[in-house]
Amino acid sequence: MKQFLILFFSILTLPVSGVQAQDPAQQFRITDRSGNSISLTETHFIDSDGSAKTLKSFFAEKPVVISLIYYRCPDICGLVLNGMLDVFRESEFVPGQDFKVVSISIDPKEDHVLARDKRESALKPLREMKPNADWSFLTGSEAEIRKLSDQLGFAYGLDAKTGLYAHAPGIFILDNTGRISATLFSVMYSKEVFDHVLMQSSQGKLGSAWKRLSSFWKKYDPEKQDLIFDFKKVLATLLSILIALVVFVFLLTRPQRVKDE
Repeated sequence: MKQFLILFFSILTLPVSGVQAQDPAQQFRITDRSGNSISLTETHFIDSDGSAKTLKSFFAEKPVVISLIYYRCPDICGLVLNGMLDVFRESEFVPGQDFKVVSISIDPKEDHVLARDKRESALKPLREMKPNADWSFLTGSEAEIRKLSDQLGFAYGLDAKTGLYAHAPGIFILDNTGRISATLFSVMYSKEVFDHVLMQSSQGKLGSAWKRLSSFWKKYDPEKQDLIFDFKKVLATLLSILIALVVFVFLLTRPQRVKDE
């Protein structure tokens, strides 16, 4: 059943190209903008305790995971949060300690009280396994939400008849400078992919030396939504080893100069 759900949502949430579809179901999707950066100092939100925060306050030395949802969402947002909760439990890294997590409501009518309640309901099961875990939930104005969603490539729209928002599921992983490292689509996230992207985003601060080395030879493919070998890096590594061996053999076998007595 889990494999079926992954396949189903993967088909629905494949990254789109620059041509925008006319069908609303196709229009409100996520565009992969890996490599782009978001504005950290010009984007302001309200934390679950009612305090004003800029995104920059969450970006220091650690990678940051961002999800755009809304707290009264009846369906897909809950699946996204559950998927995040599952991968946070499975990950060898601790949210709030090894990386930051920020969930932001796309509904400007929602307030910090709703954000506080959602934060409490998310942290309770997570802290049963990881007591030091933390997870921030924010709200904001329409202008601030749109500014961030556009930079992330997250399209959404409000259905005036139902009052519900149309959007695709997914999360974004950024490095500590605000650069988008990867967009993970769907509502279920592979531990291997998640930990890989976190290590790549941490600039060598997460994971053992061996895991960082093995991770170096792989990259995340948003089309396949999986890890693939980065053959350029593999070939570069093999070439470096070959050059080192040639130099070593040359130094080992070159004639020794006889000193004059």
